[in-house]
Amino acid sequence: MGPCTNVFFSAVLCSLLLEVKMESQFMARWEEEQVKLEQAIVKDDVGLTFDPETFAGLERVAGADISCSLERKEEAVASLVVMEFPSMKVLYEKRKSVRIDLPYISGFLAFRESPPLVQMIEEIRADKPALLPQIVLIDGNGILHPRGCGVASHIGVVTDIPTIGVAKNLICFDGLNRDAVKHKAREELVNQGDYFDLVGSSGKVHGAALMGRKDRKQATCNPIFVSIGHSCCTSSRLPEPIRQADLRSREAVKPLGRQLPEAPCLDLT
Repeated sequence: MGPCTNVFFSAVLCSLLLEVKMESQFMARWEEEQVKLEQAIVKDDVGLTFDPETFAGLERVAGADISCSLERKEEAVASLVVMEFPSMKVLYEKRKSVRIDLPYISGFLAFRESPPLVQMIEEIRADKPALLPQIVLIDGNGILHPRGCGVASHIGVVTDIPTIGVAKNLICFDGLNRDAVKHKAREELVNQGDYFDLVGSSGKVHGAALMGRKDRKQATCNPIFVSIGHSCCTSSRLPEPIRQADLRSREAVKPLGRQLPEAPCLDLT
């Protein structure tokens, strides 16, 4: 190994160490912000403008999602879809190409994906207030999060709109185990709408595993993980807007790179 090779590897090592140091600094600052935001989360239904049990008064529900290109990971499409309830007719749809410079770090998705979604919610509030959703379903976690403040809670607090987190994958903390939850889901989640609470070792209920619509091609369907976002305390049976936002953002991101795998079925209406 010659001197040039040694210099090259030294440069690579220094670059990696600098990247790790910068990432650690970001994470420390983000953790502090999440702790502050968690304290502002409203975990009851006082802010809702509809009955959460019967859905009486619910007219507009939205789904928000971001899809990234698999080939050019910094390029993505954010999507916000507002749907009429209970018909699920699309009332408003907006897609926006965005650049995401921050890497994905588990537990900090909000700092990567929330800015364009918050901007889109504020745009509809300013331009089309009559179509402002009464509740927004976010593709991600709410209080089902190590610091109790996932992307759904983050967006809810910042925009002061009721939100619910609807995640496809389980984030493990407080003793929650992916294999154990998967086994329990196979045993207990038989029919559409079946669910069980996700209880941590601390005894705290962080969210729920919920059975969605089963795919015609499959005997079973993986559960989705629902949790309080902000200004609500009930689980949602309405992930359809999430599915629509997911499908639309995936369709729009195709020109940016390889097509993304199709999202799991989430229609519970």
